[in-house]
Amino acid sequence: MLDGLRCYFTHSWRKYAKHIPPPNSKKAAPTERIPDHWRYPICHEPLSLGISGKSILATTSLVLIMLPRRLGLALALACTYAGATPRFEDYPSPAYAGKTAPARLVDAHSRNYATRLRAAAHDSPNFAGRYILTAWGCGASRLMAAAIDAKTGNVAWLPFTVCCWDSNITEPLEYHRDSRLLIVHGSRDEKGMGSETNFYLFNGTRFHPIR
Repeated sequence: MLDGLRCYFTHSWRKYAKHIPPPNSKKAAPTERIPDHWRYPICHEPLSLGISGKSILATTSLVLIMLPRRLGLALALACTYAGATPRFEDYPSPAYAGKTAPARLVDAHSRNYATRLRAAAHDSPNFAGRYILTAWGCGASRLMAAAIDAKTGNVAWLPFTVCCWDSNITEPLEYHRDSRLLIVHGSRDEKGMGSETNFYLFNGTRFHPIR
């Protein structure tokens, strides 16, 4: 995985690597020469990649990687594969204190669960800042879930059911009000052994797997 990233980033990094000091250097990176939109935090585990003769270092105390959004996301995924477990605080989301809108049932799937969605829309946001994550049983030890935008009423569905989680798991779906991270324990769509844990990043409309 990391060898492939070295090759992929060699060309793109040439014009940016000069702004990153060598590892263990006391010289700070000249961040004022790079626009803010190029800054991208990478990970919270030590990771060193050799790219185009340069070394990029990301640690728990110092993250000075400056990349376009796509390259930053790819390296963030590399950190995940390198062993960094996603944390709620890594994906913060601002709180929403406005009025909650009624659920918008714009598709047949949402209309099939109109009663549950409408009832949940009256709750306070509990996920990703302004979203109401609601889940309910749909069979023996199986559940489905959706995120309702408290501001607009739009509904985003978790694209699978969850079942068969380990007996020591009390919450198969873990989430925080101030984070876009969703942790899923158990099998998805009844596939797998049930002991797996998967991580998803919510962007407001979709749940993207990050590990």
